Amino acid sequence: MPVFRYKARDKKGGLHEGEQEAQSREAVANRLMEDRLTPVLIEELTPTAQLNINFDHLFPEPKIGLDDMVLFCRQMHALTRSGIPIKPHYGGNTKRRGGHPGARQYLKSGLE
Repeated sequence: MPVFRYKARDKKGGLHEGEQEAQSREAVANRLMEDRLTPVLIEELTPTAQLNINFDHLFPEPKIGLDDMVLFCRQMHALTRSGIPIKPHYGGNTKRRGGHPGARQYLKSGLE
């Protein structure tokens, strides 16, 4: 059944907007009039193709969490404001064990 978007006014002139599933525009208008609303606009919504694409297979490593990203950004901000050269000092951190494997990979590629 098609879905219709409508705009209607009540007796005080207040605007009511919404969507209704119905057989036709006339059916939507009848429902609105039963609710004591005057239809102003009724248009059928065209169905759009919904893409359900999952990109997880392209990025198999675990995702970097928000907390880790915030901490990283704060540390990088402190380093850049202090005037310390980032490349030689931060590159050493990518060799340590632990941490997020994706972050290590991105840091290595950015530093090369």
